[in-house]
Amino acid sequence: MKKIKHFKSTNISDTQLWVESIRHMRISHCFYPGCKNKNIIKSHTLQNNGVISKLALKNQVCMPRVSRDSMGPLDKKMGLELRKVGKNIATTFTGFCKEHDDKLFADIEKTKWQINDKTAFLFTYRTICSELQTKQEFIKRIDYIVNKKFWKISNLPEYTQADYQLNKLAVSDLKRVKNQCDHYLEKSEDKEIPILGIALDMPQAKFAISGYYIPYYDFNGKLMNRRFGEVDFPVFVNIIPYGNKTIAFLTASRDDYEKFYKDFFAEINDLSLVKKEIFLTNISIKSSDNLVISPEAAKNLTRDQVKLIEGENNSDYVALETIAESGRLDLIDKGLNLFKI
Repeated sequence: MKKIKHFKSTNISDTQLWVESIRHMRISHCFYPGCKNKNIIKSHTLQNNGVISKLALKNQVCMPRVSRDSMGPLDKKMGLELRKVGKNIATTFTGFCKEHDDKLFADIEKTKWQINDKTAFLFTYRTICSELQTKQEFIKRIDYIVNKKFWKISNLPEYTQADYQLNKLAVSDLKRVKNQCDHYLEKSEDKEIPILGIALDMPQAKFAISGYYIPYYDFNGKLMNRRFGEVDFPVFVNIIPYGNKTIAFLTASRDDYEKFYKDFFAEINDLSLVKKEIFLTNISIKSSDNLVISPEAAKNLTRDQVKLIEGENNSDYVALETIAESGRLDLIDKGLNLFKI
């Protein structure tokens, strides 16, 4: 393998540096506890079998242009149309060796998996590992840029500094939940499943997502998390085709569910179908870049809807949510219902 040279330069252009940083941010190791296997594969966050393949047209699906490999402002089609991605590449990350990817997720790789707590755990665990790697790679990318320019983090634009800090906090939050899951994987016969949540029966949809988000307030204005708080409590989102319907798993660590989210999840469960669709749409477009849409449905999206999906106004909505002190903002139709495209 050709070794990538590392050198500092204050003369490198921002464009060159942004492109180069992608090569240097890569992380490749197995997230299974204690595994030292170097045979790392590209594992699907959303499995190819039964999820991506169901949405694919001519072996392709559509995804946001904002991703871990994003060229950011260099991509002139951002906000205009979603990118087409081969189904064998979509949502992949280098987070498992072949042995553990095959063994651990065998039950949800089947054509017909069961809707139960174990299934919710497996989808959630894979989401945790994928999102953890995304955050770690972002931090590594920014560290590389800062080092290359002889900068400090304080030299970066304020929004990049905020993203850097939030990603560092997110790594800590995700590791906390992952550690609980790892203990279960190592001694599952002695422990309860460390993930709890709800599974919502939804109409058949032309999208799927794996991600997570941090709800700051519930629908009644009760504080649940603080932006830039030392500890936040992630809610994991997996919305997946299932036969002639869609299943939406909303999960959290067992401790977080029992202490903070039991009533909140009950309120979500009691929403009308239309409100559930809007709520799930709104949290999906701010939870992850692992959103997969059927090309047939994607061609019907307006430019405004593409911008929503690619998160153009996400920071504005988060700021508004923390000011308005209400999770009811997630119940407002912003001009997109993913279940209707």
